[in-house]
Amino acid sequence: MHEVINGMLKRKDKQLLPLGLVPAGTGNAFLQDLKLLDPMAVVRRIISGNTRALDIIKISQGNHICYSFNVLGFGLAADITALACRLGWLGPLRYNIAAIIEILIHKNRISEITYDSVNFKGTIEF
Repeated sequence: MHEVINGMLKRKDKQLLPLGLVPAGTGNAFLQDLKLLDPMAVVRRIISGNTRALDIIKISQGNHICYSFNVLGFGLAADITALACRLGWLGPLRYNIAAIIEILIHKNRISEITYDSVNFKGTIEF
């Protein structure tokens, strides 16, 4: 879904198409938030054209632009996810163990966030 949304929003013709997402992964956090976990019910909604608007976050880092539709994590959240991916052999415990390790490392981040033309800049401490 991330790749499809980013590809569509970067189209030169700016054409937007309706998208449908069927729960099939292990987490399904996005569809859990929408209470859409029954695959057949979701397929019926897609076929019927039952759509809803979706908020999108635009993230800029230098010349790179990326869009997010569900979660935006940076700093500690991103470090935990990256480490958990490397600890895949631990199975479901990998996120808990990665979180403990990254919290103990205790890194601070200098960040700059702009929201509605208001700029926030400073050190985020974890």
